[in-house]
Amino acid sequence: MKLKLLTLIPLSLLIFAGCAANKPINKVATPEPVEAEVVKQPIIAVKEEQPAEVIKIKAKPPTPARTTTVLFDFDSSLLKQEDHEIIGKHAKFLSDNPDYKVRIEGHTDERGSLAYNKILGIKRANAIKSVLIGQGVRSNQISITSYGEEKPKLNESSERAWEINRRALFIYSNQFTETQDNGSSLLADSEN
Repeated sequence: MKLKLLTLIPLSLLIFAGCAANKPINKVATPEPVEAEVVKQPIIAVKEEQPAEVIKIKAKPPTPARTTTVLFDFDSSLLKQEDHEIIGKHAKFLSDNPDYKVRIEGHTDERGSLAYNKILGIKRANAIKSVLIGQGVRSNQISITSYGEEKPKLNESSERAWEINRRALFIYSNQFTETQDNGSSLLADSEN
C-alpha cells in the first residue's frame, strides 16, 4: 500500500505541475473580411440657436371674434343691439393686443349715387370706430375707409344681395414681423 501511495504522489505532482505550466490562451476569432458598400449621405448642418433676445417671434393671436362683418339697414349707419356685442369682442381684442391695428371698411349696396354711397360707407365705419373708442381702444389702432358700392360681396341686384352688401368689415394687421426672412406683416383672414 505504501508502494501505491508512493507512486501516486509523484504522479499527482506531475499532473499538477503539468497543469500549472499550461496557461490558458485567450483566442479571439478574427472575423473574415467583408466587402462594405459605401453609401454617400448628405451632411446636415446644424444651425446654432441665437439668444432669445435676438429672435422675437410672436404667435398669431386668435381672431378677436368669429364675425368680422357688421350688416346695416338700407340707407342707415345705425348699429343694431347685436352689433354692439360683436364690436365689444373686437374692442377687447384690440385692447389686449396693442400691436394690432384694425381698418374698418364701409360698404353699401348699388342703390344711390357713387358720392352718396362713399359718404354712407364712411358713416358706417365711423359708427363702429366710435363704439371701439368708447370701449377703450386707442384711436391710433383704428383707421377707416369707404368703398361705397365699388366692392360688392354679391354682384347682383336682389334684396338678399343688397342686404349682404350693406356692411362694414374688420381688417386686422399688426406691427411686428412674423419671420425675419420675409419681413411680411401678418394679416387676419377677412371677408370681401
